[in-house]
Amino acid sequence: MEKEVEVEPFGIVYICDECQIGELRPTGNNSYMPEIKIEHRCSNCGDLKYFKENYPLIKFRIK
Repeated sequence: MEKEVEVEPFGIVYICDECQIGELRPTGNNSYMPEIKIEHRCSNCGDLKYFKENYPLIKFRIK
């Protein structure tokens, strides 16, 4: 059975593991074979990382 609930959106950013300052943002260079890899670059130091999700994320929690 479905039930309607009130939700609240919230954002999740990924802070760079290298410099601990910049946020990782998608570059647009993605690979989908053999698995999803979305390239992200640090806004401060330029370090590259690959994730299965696109940061920043928007998620929801039930109020």
